[in-house]
Amino acid sequence: MRFRDMNIKLIYDTSQTSIIDELIVPLLNNSKTYYRGVGYFSSAWIKLVTKGLRGIVENGGKIHILTSPQLSHEYWDAIINGEKAKVDDVLYRSIKSTIDKDFDVVTKRESLNLFSWLIADDIINLKFVVCKNILGNYHDKIAIFEDFYGDRVCLHGSLNDSLQSTYNGESVSVFRSWISGQEDYLNEHYSNFMRLSNGENAFFKIYGVPEMLKEEFRKYQVGTRPYHLPKETKKKIKLPGYISNLNNYQEEAIGKLIDNDWKGIFEMATGTGKTITAIEAARSYYDANTKLALIIVVPFAHLITQWEKVLKDFGFWILERYLLL
Repeated sequence: MRFRDMNIKLIYDTSQTSIIDELIVPLLNNSKTYYRGVGYFSSAWIKLVTKGLRGIVENGGKIHILTSPQLSHEYWDAIINGEKAKVDDVLYRSIKSTIDKDFDVVTKRESLNLFSWLIADDIINLKFVVCKNILGNYHDKIAIFEDFYGDRVCLHGSLNDSLQSTYNGESVSVFRSWISGQEDYLNEHYSNFMRLSNGENAFFKIYGVPEMLKEEFRKYQVGTRPYHLPKETKKKIKLPGYISNLNNYQEEAIGKLIDNDWKGIFEMATGTGKTITAIEAARSYYDANTKLALIIVVPFAHLITQWEKVLKDFGFWILERYLLL
């Protein structure tokens, strides 16, 4: 179901409704990508939204989480000094103590089994956020959902990812990308999230998941994964001088571009492979004409880095890079 076909209200309040059941789980079930920035790591959230998480996994989706580890004063020297081994150990001990303290055996077996599989399959991209001033914490509560048609829904408010939040009086404001007057708020929240995730916010330091913590999560895996991965739908196709994996609609788009003397615009929903389609079209043009000057223009600075990485992976040379303010 498209987000815009759902009956989504402007504000949700736990004193009147279950935000998890009536909003978050249905959004997850219909999402391609989920972005979450939240104050503290809590595996209890996994149990609360299990049904929705299975939905996004079976959609072939991805989950990006920014959260803050609960650091005691004894850990700060390692963070300040920035030595990787010490930082990894601090993050490991912090999250391990959170798991040991907050969850009983049954909850560990159910919630952490699911969470550990999501980490192992790279479905969850988990990053830890630490304030550089050592006095504060990352304390935002932002959630952005993206469907297969390019629509987004943003939640911003007091709702935390914890069991306690379901008992509290919490509320969230909702912004929808297809509603005039709301999309600007959503885009700003999304841009802020991406800048933070890419380490472009000077107020914070960003850390990935240490390998020792991944090993800790693996201990909670029981049997086979508790969800079904989507079936592979891609096939091998041959473009002029190059073989790659593309979906049928990507192949069709490039074919129409070629038929129209290399003139046209790709209009594709978010998550359907615009970047790959454009790069494959450029490579196909080069193979057919033996020369190519490719200019890429993006609306946000963090997209420059993303494009550079993908282009380098495909063997392109980056000659110039400009940032216009």
